[in-house]
Amino acid sequence: MRVITILAMVAVGVVLALDLAYLARGSLELYPTEEDQEKVRLVTGVLAVLLIGVEVALVALYRRLRRATRRTLR
Repeated sequence: MRVITILAMVAVGVVLALDLAYLARGSLELYPTEEDQEKVRLVTGVLAVLLIGVEVALVALYRRLRRATRRTLR
């Protein structure tokens, strides 16, 4: 279970990095309007916040699994 959690953390981290890169780059249109840029900022910002929340939850789950494994080994 711990390995699956680590893999999920890596996957969410990669998606978060891609989201932040898209946020920095902006709309992929050749000549985006300000409205298009604002939509991209809003969507990628909300997605970044959600992904950070998922990452924090996965870290908490990993720590809990690690503690449970240590208790079982004693």
